[in-house]
Amino acid sequence: PTRIRVGDIVAPRAEHWDAAQHDGRRAAATILGAPAPEATAPWFWTARHHRHVEGVGRMADAETTIIRGQLGADTFSAFGFRDGLIVGAVAVDDSNAVRAARRMIDRAVTVDPQRLADTAIDIRKLLRG
Repeated sequence: PTRIRVGDIVAPRAEHWDAAQHDGRRAAATILGAPAPEATAPWFWTARHHRHVEGVGRMADAETTIIRGQLGADTFSAFGFRDGLIVGAVAVDDSNAVRAARRMIDRAVTVDPQRLADTAIDIRKLLRG
């Protein structure tokens, strides 16, 4: 995969408007000599066959995967873990899971995989670690 270097940050190239906005902000800060904005996990979404699919982070970097919900159900998500932290997430018709995962990735929040898999627990409560 193509990697982009911005200052001290080396990141995989992400082709999505969200990534373009963040790249533009970093470029402007570099030109102006201002501090670069905080890096954030790459995010994307797509709609296919009446389903809304979102992803964040890098599932390819995961050592293990935790499923929240039932694969193939109307709503479910998968979270990739490495060294006890979430490194990526993919969700079908569950935007809340991806928003929470992005915050967990960006803040390096430690999450108990069993609690994450439990759909009875509000995923936003897991942001506290």
